[in-house]
Amino acid sequence: MRRYKLKRTIASILSTALVLTSAFGTSFPEKLQADDSVRKHGNWEITKDDDGVNLARWAESDFCFHSQSDFDCNSISDTFSGESMSFDYVRTTGTNGKQSGGIVSTAGAYCDYEAKSSGILSLYIKNASGKAFYVSKTNEENESSEVGHFTIGTADSYDDYEDISVTPSDSGNTIKIDIDCISGNRYYLAIVGSKIWCYGVEEDMANTELKGKIRGAVNKLPNDYSINFTNEEDTVYEASRSENSYSIVLRPGNYTASIKGAKGYAISSDSKKVTVGNDGEQAHDLEIIESVSHELSGAIKGIKEDYDLSDLEIRFIPEDTVSYEPVKALIDKAKKCYSAELDAGEKYTIEISGAEDYELSSKLTVELDKDLEKDIELSLRNVYKASGSFIGLTDIRGEYKNLDVKIDSISFRNINDDYEYEGEITEDGYCAFLRNGSYIASIKSDDYSTTT
Repeated sequence: MRRYKLKRTIASILSTALVLTSAFGTSFPEKLQADDSVRKHGNWEITKDDDGVNLARWAESDFCFHSQSDFDCNSISDTFSGESMSFDYVRTTGTNGKQSGGIVSTAGAYCDYEAKSSGILSLYIKNASGKAFYVSKTNEENESSEVGHFTIGTADSYDDYEDISVTPSDSGNTIKIDIDCISGNRYYLAIVGSKIWCYGVEEDMANTELKGKIRGAVNKLPNDYSINFTNEEDTVYEASRSENSYSIVLRPGNYTASIKGAKGYAISSDSKKVTVGNDGEQAHDLEIIESVSHELSGAIKGIKEDYDLSDLEIRFIPEDTVSYEPVKALIDKAKKCYSAELDAGEKYTIEISGAEDYELSSKLTVELDKDLEKDIELSLRNVYKASGSFIGLTDIRGEYKNLDVKIDSISFRNINDDYEYEGEITEDGYCAFLRNGSYIASIKSDDYSTTT
């Protein structure tokens, strides 16, 4: 028996028919999963962006391959200067690269790379002999310029640009392209008029050893604590520690230091932020302080008297998620008030859940230096009318018929948060008022069940 799923986005008044089949031997639809999975192929992580563009990211780097067409994945081996190398490659199946005035166009298949520090990016690709390979860059002021281009397979053109060098493999089937990258620039790469077979990348970027003293309340810490540094992409790196000092090798960029395994202690706001340069070595001391907390409390306003608050939660999300944990508020649901203990000097953003018909009236952030009373104002979300009739399958595949059946009740479950709404059975079908989202409909009836 064929089964169908209902997946609708309520953006205006919606009218749709629900398909019913005999309840005997069937079950209700499963939850529909969003297409947000990541597929692994060697060191590649393959997914799609919000616009449906295919992305292949080289893990633990800032290199990404973009294609409007699907990726084909496979593996090869080749030899450079007598050294055998294995490659897990991705190739676009139907999108050629484009350029205009030497600037790589993002309308075609292309690769991009954000240089967080200066150094050499090495790209391995299939030898697309006779095709033009283009490299352009965009600086921090969003100004674009050509880095260079050359004709693949034409050695005479390889030396035309000082920031690009090309090395063919021993077989000539693969070429290695070295690009001299400057920190702060984003680089764009494409084969114009041809598909890209990308075998992988290597990075040889400048690193800096960051080291310094651990000062302050360090003698009160347990022996097994650790010092971590988190970059702007939320990647965490653990430092080596020897008594009251630390050291770590990092790429240039902005980092936040944190302490782990020492409850009640934190790194001071004056010393936890550090910008790592590209000088090879940099000193930066860390100050350990005892954490101080204050109470935030107040009323919860804007909710109807008879609204079910049994699942309501209020959480405070710290700006520094490495050093501080989210805090769940204590809620007196009968009196509609709350309280929470928050670390002093840390900025928190308020989030609510479990009352899905409501949202915060405005974004709320708090940073305490003393106990504070602050009310939380909620407002109703917009809802939209969804209505329709009940139809069933006929003996002809793909054709349906109106049904004269007795439906006891209908409900709609939001697939993102499992929140459920009761609909109304009308003379000619059903009616419900739903907030924006995707839903699975369920009915109660002796003879039928939803399958759409």
